[in-house]
Amino acid sequence: MFVKYLNWRDIDSSDDSFFIKNSNDYSSLLNSISTFGLSHPLKLYHQKNRYIIISGYKRFRCLVLLNYSNIPCLVYESELFTENDIMKIALFDNNNREFSEFEKAVLINKMKTYYDPNDAFFKYALEFIVKVSKNEIEYYDKLFNLPLVVLEALHHDKLKQYHLKWLINLNPEEQIFFHHIITSMHFTKSQFHEFVHLIDTICRIWDIPNRMMLFSLSTLKKLINIPVEAEKIAVDDLLRHLKIYAYPILSLAENNMNRMFSEVLKSGIAITYPRYIEGNTIKITIEANSFSDLESKLNHMNSNLFNSSIAKIFHYAKKNFII
Repeated sequence: MFVKYLNWRDIDSSDDSFFIKNSNDYSSLLNSISTFGLSHPLKLYHQKNRYIIISGYKRFRCLVLLNYSNIPCLVYESELFTENDIMKIALFDNNNREFSEFEKAVLINKMKTYYDPNDAFFKYALEFIVKVSKNEIEYYDKLFNLPLVVLEALHHDKLKQYHLKWLINLNPEEQIFFHHIITSMHFTKSQFHEFVHLIDTICRIWDIPNRMMLFSLSTLKKLINIPVEAEKIAVDDLLRHLKIYAYPILSLAENNMNRMFSEVLKSGIAITYPRYIEGNTIKITIEANSFSDLESKLNHMNSNLFNSSIAKIFHYAKKNFII
C-alpha cells in the first residue's frame, strides 16, 4: 500500500465494483468537503494502469464536481492483494453504513462470489456489517434476481420492502406488470396490503392461474389509466371494483346454514355445493361466465335475499363479511 495524489481524471470510475449506491444526492457531503476539505483519503487498487475505487465512491463523485486536481489516495497493488482481500477492505470501510435493501442484495451476491457461505468471515460480515441473518439470504437472493426494470425502481426508492415481499414470490412477467401498477397507483401501505389480499383471494378462489388476467377486464384496465391528479380516487376505485369480484365468505350460525342454502337456490342462481364447511363458515361457488356475469348474479342474490324470510340472517352475514 502507498499514498498517491491523483487527479480525478486518473481514477477509473467505470467499475464501481463493490457497492451500488442507492442515491445520487451528495449535497450534504459536497458542502462538507467544500467547507472543511476531504477528511479521509480514497482507497483504490492499482491494476494494469487502472486505479479502481475500493471505497470512497461518494467522496469521489463530490471531488469530481469540485474539480479537485490532487486527491489523496491509499493505493493497494493488486499483485499483493487477492479479490478476497480487496472485498474485506471494502466491507470494513463501510462498517458503519446503513445499506438499502438493494445494496444488501448486491453485496450478499458479491460476497458469495468471493467466499463460501460457511466461511467464518462471510458469517461475520453478514451479521455485523451487512446486518442480515442467515435465514434472510434466500430473500435477498430472490431480490437480486428481480427483473432489471424492477431493480431500477427499487434503486430509485420507488418500491418499499413490503412491496418486495410480495413481488419476489411472483413470476418475472407478473413482477414487471405489478411493479408498474404499484409505482403508478401510489398505494398507501394499508391500501397495498388490501390490494394484495384481494388479488390473491380472487385468484385462489376462482382458480385464476395468472393474476394479470384480472386486469384484462375493461373496467379495471381503465382505472390504471386514471390521471395522476386523481390518484387517491383511482386507488379507492380499484379496491372497490376488486371487492366486487372477491369470493363471498359468510360467517353464519350453523343452524341457519341449510336455510341460507335453500334461499340462495330459490333466487335462481346456479350454485355448486360448497367446497367445504369449516366451523361457522360457508363458502358458496357461483357459476358465472364472466366477471360481469358474476357481478350481475351477486346483485341479484343480494336483492332476493333482502326480500326473503332470512333478510336478518343475511344482514348479519354482511356485517361479518370477510374478504
